[in-house]
Parts: sequence; structure tokens; C-alpha cells
Amino acid sequence: MSGSPSSESPNCCQKQGFERAMWCGLRNSVSNSCQKCDAVAMRVVVKVGTSSLTNSEGHIRTEVIQLVSAQLAAARAAGHEVLLVTSGAVASGVAGLGLAERPSDVLSLQALSAVGQPQLMAAYNNALQHFALVGAQVLLVPHDFVDRQQYLHARDTIGRLLDLGCIPIINENDAIANNE
Repeated sequence: MSGSPSSESPNCCQKQGFERAMWCGLRNSVSNSCQKCDAVAMRVVVKVGTSSLTNSEGHIRTEVIQLVSAQLAAARAAGHEVLLVTSGAVASGVAGLGLAERPSDVLSLQALSAVGQPQLMAAYNNALQHFALVGAQVLLVPHDFVDRQQYLHARDTIGRLLDLGCIPIINENDAIANNE
């Protein structure tokens, strides 16, 4: 975020980064008294987990995807940068292959993620297009946060996607991650 925090009075505008976003979000949900924060675009990160996105068989709940997409579009229309962190690729892969139950071995889970991730992205992009928005898949692994160059590359890519007007849709690259 650009600009410096206000020094006029103690308010949520003086907080920085994540703490500021959380504090301002809580304050604005209670009252609209912090007009300085209302005037500043914030970066909104939305996390949607597997149990919210899929039914008990692992099928993607399109009504949830549509609701999330509408909320993302509303945040964008309000001038906020929006990122989506999602789960659900493995569960979607289970359903996509018609498996009766979720395997527990790492190799199968990685394969299921590779099957389910494209289905998940297709569902998001299908819903987002109704709001003239484009989702952009960003798959990360823990190493992307440990190695400085990888981190900077991921950060810059996400920043560029935001500049282009995309909604970065972030998930762990379970197909190659070895931390299951």
C-alpha cells in the first residue's frame, strides 16, 4: 500500500500490513467511523477450504464457487486488490475419478491433485467470467517461501497478475509437493 499512515489521531490507519487489514476490517464491520481506511484500497485475501468447496463425495459445489466469486467481484468493485487461496484439488480429483474413498498414500494424493486442480480452476473461471473477471492459477510449494529468489519471483508474479486485473487463485502444488 502506498502512502504513509496518518499521524493526526490514533486510529486504524496507523496500523501497518496484515495487522492493519485485520483491524480495519473488524472496525469497518462494526461501524463506518474510520473514513481514512475506507478511502484506501486494501489487499483482501480470501481462503476457502475443501469442506466448504466440495460435498461429501468430493464434487465441487458450484453454488459456493458462485457465491465466493460474487463476493470477490464486490470487493474488486469497491477498489480492493483481491487474492483467493483455495483448497479442494485432491477432493475434486477423488470425485473426478469416481473413487469410493480418498486414498492415504502420498503418490495417490499427488495424482488426485493433478486431476482435481484443473477442474477446480475451471469452476472458478466459469463463475468469475459472469463478473468479467479472470482467475489466474498460482501453484506454490513451501520452498517458494524459503528460497528468497523463489519468494520474490512468486511475489512479483502475483503483483503483476493484480496489475493486469486478474484474481490470483493460489493453491499448494500438491502434485509435486512432498510435505503430505
